[in-house]
Amino acid sequence: MPQLHPLSTTRHATIRWQRFTSYAFAGNQAVVPLAMAELPRAVGTLPIAFTATATGCQLVSVLGQEPGRNLFIAADGSWRGHYVPAQLRGHPFYLAPSGNGRYRVAIDEASGLVGETGGEALFDAEGNPSDALQPVLRFLKQLAQSRIATDQACQALGRYGLLEPWSVAVTDEQGATRYLKGLYRIREAGLNELGGEALAELRDAAGLWLAYGQLLGQSAFRRLSELARQAAREPGNQPSAGLEFSQVFGSDDGLDFDWSQLDE
Repeated sequence: MPQLHPLSTTRHATIRWQRFTSYAFAGNQAVVPLAMAELPRAVGTLPIAFTATATGCQLVSVLGQEPGRNLFIAADGSWRGHYVPAQLRGHPFYLAPSGNGRYRVAIDEASGLVGETGGEALFDAEGNPSDALQPVLRFLKQLAQSRIATDQACQALGRYGLLEPWSVAVTDEQGATRYLKGLYRIREAGLNELGGEALAELRDAAGLWLAYGQLLGQSAFRRLSELARQAAREPGNQPSAGLEFSQVFGSDDGLDFDWSQLDE
């Protein structure tokens, strides 16, 4: 089980970390949050839906046909597909809700990549982020900003009743049809009925962007059936060739980070 703790200049002053070399850690994650900044690359590649939360809804990528199984991860730990959700690319670092619609950086201390020895330092002797950690935090700051905007867009969609329960039909490895429950999609008829004032509000809140992104992302659900058939044919496990750091944090993930958030 993950053990997420807020990243801190006191708790983690002497802690070191290693980069992951396989996506096997996400093998049991069938649903992963998406931020709206990911939509241009995720649409057409990942199945996209909404799930209900205590405050409304959440944009997600659906990665499996059942809880606890991610079909996008091959037996060797590699990713099947052209785009990996940002939620997974930051491992073992994550964003954790901190209240009032905000997020803070957390680290999974049970990931097997965090300890007193090996790998690279999180902070230098003065308590500043290490050179290795800085690009990770820039990446997560950008993701946090997009998550906040996504949450606000979801709230706007909810105010106009534009979400409806969605039972998605998929085909499993045996060729049987099954239905995915607990998902929501955009109520397209309701979207088309909105007047000018409502459309303007949704536009300003980026709700229209989110709505059309989800509608376009529905077509990728057929990918789950293809992956299920592929998994059924897959030979035994092979060792992973590993990941290059540039594949995990792209050069377009740059922005500043407020280090005052790391104080306990």
